[in-house]
Amino acid sequence: MASLFDFMSGAATATQMKDTKSRSKLDVAKEKITAPLFPYQEDGVKWMIKREMPTDDLYRYPRGGILADEMGLGKTLQAISLICSDPHIKPTLVIAPKSLVLNWCDEFVKFAPHLKVYKYDTFVSNRGYPKPSDTGAGGIVEGRTPIPDTFKKYDVVIVPITLIVDKSDDDSTKTSLGTTKTTQKLKKTIFHKLKWGRIIIDEGHMIKSKKSKRAKSAKMLISPIKWILTGTPVHNRVEDFYSLMEFIGINVKLLGSTDVLLYKKTYLKRRTKEDVKHYNAKLDIPPPDFQIINVDFETKAEQDFYRNIFQNSRESMSKLMSGQVNMMDCFELLLRCRQACINPQLFYNGMYRKESAKYTDESSRIGEVQNATEKPVKETWDGNVTKINCLRKLLQSHPDDKTLIFCNFTEEIHIYMDTFKDEFNVVQLIGSMDANERDLAIQKFMNDPECKVFFIQLMCGGVGLNLYKARYVYFTSPYWTPSQEEQAWCRAHRIGQTERLVVRYLISCLPEDSKNPNLTTETIETRILCTQDKKRDIIAEILDDDRITERNFGGNGLGIRDYRSLFTL
Repeated sequence: MASLFDFMSGAATATQMKDTKSRSKLDVAKEKITAPLFPYQEDGVKWMIKREMPTDDLYRYPRGGILADEMGLGKTLQAISLICSDPHIKPTLVIAPKSLVLNWCDEFVKFAPHLKVYKYDTFVSNRGYPKPSDTGAGGIVEGRTPIPDTFKKYDVVIVPITLIVDKSDDDSTKTSLGTTKTTQKLKKTIFHKLKWGRIIIDEGHMIKSKKSKRAKSAKMLISPIKWILTGTPVHNRVEDFYSLMEFIGINVKLLGSTDVLLYKKTYLKRRTKEDVKHYNAKLDIPPPDFQIINVDFETKAEQDFYRNIFQNSRESMSKLMSGQVNMMDCFELLLRCRQACINPQLFYNGMYRKESAKYTDESSRIGEVQNATEKPVKETWDGNVTKINCLRKLLQSHPDDKTLIFCNFTEEIHIYMDTFKDEFNVVQLIGSMDANERDLAIQKFMNDPECKVFFIQLMCGGVGLNLYKARYVYFTSPYWTPSQEEQAWCRAHRIGQTERLVVRYLISCLPEDSKNPNLTTETIETRILCTQDKKRDIIAEILDDDRITERNFGGNGLGIRDYRSLFTL
């Protein structure tokens, strides 16, 4: 009994010592940063400090974890505070989406101007950041040094996640439907040649697919401390969470279902606005008003077009399922049906690009164009487009309110911009824009009272932005990952939002046919909504948050079972 008592006393003493050290480091961080921390943020930083302390305890090793606070609670500030808490842990490698690299630079200048930061990127901003000095003053250096040891001179190195992956040796082959299948080859980059003090991946769900080259490359980086920041740690399935755990250094193959819960409680910390609003009255934001807008195709031509595309895709999917399944071919069939739901012109454009690529490939192999297949001709849809009409009416119903419109396709945004440019004051954000162009668009929307409509490509503008002045958010088509949509509408559901946010989903439907009552009114979009509901159940279970499942509305995250369900096979 004495030995057990001694053991328990020793464990308690060790815990007390860690608590004392974490409080001491927290005090250092609070002295260094230029902004006060809310109590819940202090609690988060203290937890992160404790997670970085070396220990022999099985469930406290490896060091690091997942900070999964809901969007808008200050994960970036907590991470910067952590960096400031121990100047001996350096350099810190911050990996972020390309769209957020400058945001991180801004935050370091604002909250920790004493830190020396190196922004590694091909793009040089026009923001005029202060430069570090020989006297010890902090600042931002922008460049692309080829020498790893250069990084040791800095407290922090910031890099877009695209640059931790070397794609120069990828091989491409054609599938049975003509889609391109890429064989990925892992190759180390300059960031793999240095042992980092700590690594922080912002929007860490970017490595949720453990088979992706991005995830594999991230896991090859060397550091005793690894962190992930994300408000949506699970997008599709529990395997998403496993991939994040593997990056931290946990061997998930050894875990059972019970151990997953144990590790989750140890390595993941999550708070929602509802949990912490008593600390900050500004966080007491009304929950969004989620609305489904069923959009019936207005013309028979659109109805027949969609039914034909879906039926042909369904037959092709059935043939694929009877043999060896190539997921890229399945993805393309789903893509064509989604395009047909939004605007037939998107379908025509997509098929034209595919056939043009095939024609060019055959021409180069044959050597003479006249011997190749017939050169494709781009078709044009001159008929009605129901979703354009619907969106116009909805925007006209609240002309004085600022609105975010998230779209899945770049060409879709081009069409909307061209259609609405004379009716509304509009701006856009798409993946091909550089950081300066993005800044101009964001500043115009936020600061110009006449600019009311902001079209945003979902996959490049759904994270990290603060667009709290928007009163309405529209999704012109559903995405099969509900977490991606949550990331998007949370751009407006943030501190500064003074009214209840309205989030509307435009869902294409087929009207009932009195002459053919057996014809379904479902489309690929209504079926995607059902797929989203199943994914919300998984997310709620992992995060212990039943509120996630309350938002039910009756690719890269889809498996064979999903495709069978979507095409009713």
